[in-house]
This record gives sequence, structure tokens and C-alpha cells, in this order.
Amino acid sequence: VVVRKGENSSISELFRLLRTNLQFLLTNKNDKVILLTSSVSGEGKSFVSINLAASFALLNKKVVLVGLDIRLPMLAKHLNLPSAPGVTNYLSGAIDSIDQIIQRHSHCDIIVAGPIPPNPSELLLGDRIETLINTLKERYDYVILDSAPIGLVSDTFSLTKFTEVTLYVSRANY
Repeated sequence: VVVRKGENSSISELFRLLRTNLQFLLTNKNDKVILLTSSVSGEGKSFVSINLAASFALLNKKVVLVGLDIRLPMLAKHLNLPSAPGVTNYLSGAIDSIDQIIQRHSHCDIIVAGPIPPNPSELLLGDRIETLINTLKERYDYVILDSAPIGLVSDTFSLTKFTEVTLYVSRANY
């Protein structure tokens, strides 16, 4: 996490600029869901997701960051959080309450991906994903979805119907 209260480094200022530009796109009070993706793993999608969430949290907004790269989950590792329970536990029906998968972090709430399922595409196409996102939209000012790279799997395409903005992260010379 490079975005912190009182931090004025050039990288933290760039995340504030990104946040400001997104606020111009999210003009309706119900525009809350931001999806992040990339072409392949390793381009910094989770890094951007984490710091974007921290940037919105600096505005005293309620923010939840959701790990929806359920094939190669990284949020728990990057934030030193337990990797379960998570989204896959909820989507599969193993856990019924969304509150059971929300983890508190220093700057926002986090929902990690959870155990890697044998059927990721089917879980993301089920009815429970819509329930999850709609419930989070009711509870939070911003819902940030850290999804899978679109160059490798089709999972992210099934999430776009729930989002207002998609950020496509690319890494120079990668």
C-alpha cells in the first residue's frame, strides 16, 4: 500500500489523480462499482486495486475491495490476510452470509477470493454474484473488483454487466 494519509509521494499523488478522474465518470449516486482487469498476470492489477481503494478511503468513503480473480488469487497474499473464507465460499453456497467473508483492513474492507474452485466460470455466472454485488452497493460508497486478466480467461467478461467503470491496467514493456 503506497497511498496513506499524509503521504505525498509522486505515486500516491498519481492514485489521487486516478481517483479524481474516476469521480468524473461516476456521476450518479448509484455508480459505485469499478472493475479492474489487465491482459495477463503480473501487470499490477492488484497493486492498482489496493491503492485505488486506499485512495477512496482517504475521502472517508466506505470502500470494499473484492478479489474476483478466483483462479489465481493475490489480494490475501499482498495484504497478509487469511485466504479464506472468501468469495468462492459464498458463491458456492458453503457460506450464506456476506458478513462472514468480509475482512476489516486498515483502510477499507476486503473480501478475498477464497479457495480456488474447480468451476470458476460457473460460479461467476451464478445468481449469487449478482446478490453479492447488489448487497455491497447498498452498504458501500465504492465497490472495487479485482478481476482476472481478460487475455487468459473469460471470467471478467461475466462481471462487466455489474460495473459502471472498467480500468484496464497495462504494464510498460511487459
